[in-house]
Amino acid sequence: MHNTTPLYEELRSLRGITFASLNIRSIYRKIHEVNLLLNKSKLDLLLLNETWLNHSVGDEELQIDNYTSHRFDRDAGSGKRGGGGLLAYSRNHYNFEHVFDWNVCTPDIEIQWLKLSLPRTRPTYIANIYRPPEGNLENAQSIIENKLIDIYAERPGDIVIMGDYNVDLLSWGNNVVNKYKLFLKTCRLTQLISVPTRVGNHKASLLDHVITNREDYYYQSGTLDLGLSDHSLIFAARKRKKLHRVVQRMSCRNYRNFIPENFRCHIDRTDWSSITHSQDANVAARLFHETFMSVADIHAPIKMINVKESAPAWMSGDYLAHVDERKFLSKCYRKSPTDLNLQLKTESINRTKTLAESLQRSFFQEALQRTLVT
Repeated sequence: MHNTTPLYEELRSLRGITFASLNIRSIYRKIHEVNLLLNKSKLDLLLLNETWLNHSVGDEELQIDNYTSHRFDRDAGSGKRGGGGLLAYSRNHYNFEHVFDWNVCTPDIEIQWLKLSLPRTRPTYIANIYRPPEGNLENAQSIIENKLIDIYAERPGDIVIMGDYNVDLLSWGNNVVNKYKLFLKTCRLTQLISVPTRVGNHKASLLDHVITNREDYYYQSGTLDLGLSDHSLIFAARKRKKLHRVVQRMSCRNYRNFIPENFRCHIDRTDWSSITHSQDANVAARLFHETFMSVADIHAPIKMINVKESAPAWMSGDYLAHVDERKFLSKCYRKSPTDLNLQLKTESINRTKTLAESLQRSFFQEALQRTLVT
């Protein structure tokens, strides 16, 4: 039996893949507490911001058994000395990759990107962020938007952005909050945390956010006060298995064998006397409905059909024509697997993929521009 304190039982009891984030406000003297947190809770990914690390602290001083550390200290791009900094601990049980080329460090925001690869699913992209309170919000959002455009073009499984965004979502009527919520809506993102993440003497604030484009992938999220800083730990649990699309169904009548003349004859032969003799209008209406529908069910019975999802807004007629061409050439290759047919099929697949990426990129750029104008 595992010896866990009540403080970590909630995290350890979470099913699926568990992500957590904390504004640590200097990790160097708290590394033992972080080690305890990971070993007791068995989190799969812990994202830390405001680590306050620099070159004087070696990587070996940050190592924790069964975890890989991914470090991104604040650099000259922030325009500041010291402070800031991001650090991630990923459990070795899963395949997490630090995407160094995507990291960002500016005066307005610091972002560290990781990629989680799971079997038979599209990758999950995770952003560890810290936005300084004095940073320009529009510049920070622009940086995130540009990267989201690139990621959406690659059709990811899901995107998760976690960290201290320094936008208090409990400040109702605040213009900054309104713009932030519009930014989330335009980027098709949902913020999962709804309770304060920092509680001071006179004010409670929701500054630390868990943002995702696939809310349905996450069955639980929340906060936990660890006492490691003045911020609470935020967490989210992701389902392990690939989610299958839920097919929407609706009922309709089957008119394949419907003959109007036979239906009229059946109506004429039906006994309607119980309706005409009824003294209660409500009863008569109910009897009429039941009698009429019983006849209709014989001539046009009810059936269930699948409802197709509407095509994404970025799909154009040109793209659909490319898809038809791709299907046709693939069919030709299956019937006659020659080198020429293989070449034509491959070229068509590549053209269709390139066009899809271009259309998606343009669509999201235009949508985000409309948000900025608004």
